[in-house]
Amino acid sequence: MPTFAAVDIGSNSVRLKIARLTRGHLRPIHEDREVTRLGEGVFRSGFLTPESMAETVKVLRRFHRATQQVVTESVRVVATSGDDDLFEVTSNGMTIRFSENDVRPMGRDAAGVRGVRLREEDVVVSLDVARDEADILMVTDAGYGKRTKLERFNRQARGGQGVRGIRLTAKRGRVVAAFMVSLDEEILLVSTGGVVIRTAVREIASQGRDATGVRVMNLDDGQAVAAVAPVSGSE
Repeated sequence: MPTFAAVDIGSNSVRLKIARLTRGHLRPIHEDREVTRLGEGVFRSGFLTPESMAETVKVLRRFHRATQQVVTESVRVVATSGDDDLFEVTSNGMTIRFSENDVRPMGRDAAGVRGVRLREEDVVVSLDVARDEADILMVTDAGYGKRTKLERFNRQARGGQGVRGIRLTAKRGRVVAAFMVSLDEEILLVSTGGVVIRTAVREIASQGRDATGVRVMNLDDGQAVAAVAPVSGSE
């Protein structure tokens, strides 16, 4: 049965919490409990993305109340199998892959545990379920991006600083989006000026972990990449 993994960014720390939704409440993991799978959602800066399910907002709000800490942003909630690897990406291009079994079952009033140790002025921008057959796509606010085979990222213990997933420079900017993709998918990129482009994943170069990426979106002066999202297969 699926669980929910959530990353919270607090005033001084990042916490990861895994729980199951049972009869309207987030509870510790118990195999004998009936679990309602509400699906996957993204909650960022006070709004729910169009592809998310409305019920996910309720899960996040309950999660906020349960943590009893100052939360500035919930990055993402994903459904897991109970035996998956989780993959986090930070704005400075650092990544960490660890087993969800490293996160002990917790109640609704628990504050969670550390998923990745952040350096100064770094924040978590992505949480996803690792899929070995997939690539991890990373895009920066300056319009650069790349995809890297997930097999190049080894599992490690949670709570560390992780490994570099993309090398950033002043020209390349900071990571604004990262998620699992396959070659037959397409993505949408949106700039702060309201420009939207659609591109195939296979047209974005596959590079190693330490590469700086290639231009994936041309930007006018003063503009940046505001959002990146996968295109639904039905569209």
